[in-house]
Amino acid sequence: MRNGSTGDMLAEMNEWGPEKVDRVQDQRLGMRGVLVIDNATRGMGMGDTRMSPTLTVTEVARLAGTMTWKWAAVDLLSGGAKAGIRADPAAANKEQILRSFVQRLHNEIPQEYVFGLDMGLTENDAAIVADELGRAAAVGTPAELGGLPYDELGITGYGVAEAADAACAWLPATARSSPASAPPASAALRWAP
Repeated sequence: MRNGSTGDMLAEMNEWGPEKVDRVQDQRLGMRGVLVIDNATRGMGMGDTRMSPTLTVTEVARLAGTMTWKWAAVDLLSGGAKAGIRADPAAANKEQILRSFVQRLHNEIPQEYVFGLDMGLTENDAAIVADELGRAAAVGTPAELGGLPYDELGITGYGVAEAADAACAWLPATARSSPASAPPASAALRWAP
């Protein structure tokens, strides 16, 4: 199933995007996935791929839209995109699900979208994508494959901490001095400086 009607997506569309929504599935494995290219005006779609048993097309589309503005804000010539697989990241057949997902998107990865890592995926999963579609298809591969080991270096946590620090500069002093209302929701924060 590709480029089919996505009901709720029609309400999400605006003048900025999304430009393309590709849905894929493998009934044999029970894999369902989606790739959303939100806006490629500034370049090829870049964003990460998420794996979750509760993933929705709307969630992926909103994250893709966020990527459009994120790349524009830091003036990188990349378009906003995001992909997702509705599956349990702890599934015994995770590798087969991942391979099936990227095989069905081989016309888009890496020609229109570079596969990155988000919730539910690891550097080893990026290595599987690179094995399936070539080295240029994925970022975040393990160091032994020439990649940058995001998890080992704590890059995501550092980025979150830097963004939080920058945001605090805009808050009133009373808000900056109050304790956080909830514990960090991301394991990436364990690496925050």
